[in-house]
Amino acid sequence: MDLFFSNQIYDDKIILSEAESIHCLKALRKRLNDSIFITNGIGKIFKASIYKIENNIVICNNITLHFTDKLKKNISIGISIIKNKNRLEWFLEKATEIGVNNIYPIICNKTEKKLVNKKRGENIIMSAMKQSNNCILPILHNPITFNEVFNINIQLGVIAHCHNLPKLKLHDLRNKKENAKEIMILIGP
Repeated sequence: MDLFFSNQIYDDKIILSEAESIHCLKALRKRLNDSIFITNGIGKIFKASIYKIENNIVICNNITLHFTDKLKKNISIGISIIKNKNRLEWFLEKATEIGVNNIYPIICNKTEKKLVNKKRGENIIMSAMKQSNNCILPILHNPITFNEVFNINIQLGVIAHCHNLPKLKLHDLRNKKENAKEIMILIGP
């Protein structure tokens, strides 16, 4: 299933951005009356038909809700910024694929690199969401300091570690019936 993203979803039509329209028309060779799947990035996937192409912009109608993410927990990950940009980009891709809602790059005491190429990171996240047919588009936040992490509204905090202590799986965290709806996982330097 090819998945597209749009933030212009209305009751009677969905409009794809110029970049998404070009991908739809040129790369995937979609035509009038073809059905496509579109996500809003916040938990819903719609099925719609291409009914108009104006100035290389795809406009869809016959909209039906195909899937909705019923999990009501927001998972955020705070990760210390790592020097190797390829590893950070790989992390962004994998975090998106597993359904993380927020990604916070953290500047710690021993962090060597203090900046993240946010535009490139957002492009990687968008591609990973569409390739994995995920309906959650994580928000890549600006880098924050370790102390600022404690100002984020969370109800349950977890630290990823490799020590010989009891561990929880992300799947178990997301599906727990506890009241914690805002979960933060911290990954250190």
